[in-house]
Amino acid sequence: VRTLRAVEGQREALATHLSALMDTLSLLRSPGTRVYQIPVSTNGRVGAVTIFDDSVTHRWLVSCNGLAPNEPGEAYQIWFITEAGMRSAALMPMAHDQPMVMALEMPKDAGHVMGVAMSLEPRSGSPAPTGPMVFHVHL
Repeated sequence: VRTLRAVEGQREALATHLSALMDTLSLLRSPGTRVYQIPVSTNGRVGAVTIFDDSVTHRWLVSCNGLAPNEPGEAYQIWFITEAGMRSAALMPMAHDQPMVMALEMPKDAGHVMGVAMSLEPRSGSPAPTGPMVFHVHL
């Protein structure tokens, strides 16, 4: 009985993972997807943030590679630059030296998204940018 539950749990985890991969693949294949690669330098390391912007589904797939791990108590925070000002898009506490990928929905109440920024913020995040900017780009 215990083994059957473990197998069922693994099956559900694999199904969830496969669904996420299929969703990512559909975003990458969308005819409305534009790609932006933003070089970044964090703590002397050169990395990049790559954004796959799907104008059809109004979602972004964001890939962060080569970023330095955060100091204790800090996190990277991504911001949408919108007609209504800066809106928090994602909080990325990076404790390890590993790439991070995430899907983001465009804000519905902020008007057109005109750019993206990333700052260093407290680990719990911030309602507005307060820390040093890692990058600030108009798209």
